[in-house]
Amino acid sequence: MHVECSERLHYQFITRDDANFLFEIDQDVAVMRYINGGSPTSMKKNS
Repeated sequence: MHVECSERLHYQFITRDDANFLFEIDQDVAVMRYINGGSPTSMKKNS
């Protein structure tokens, strides 16, 4: 998949290196209220 970059934005696929940052965002109730109603999740793998 290729998405054109713009002068202001650059896109890239999410990698394992992004896990800690994404987890921090996931713990922010103000952010997550728009995604899942405000419920933080754990780093525990769902199986």
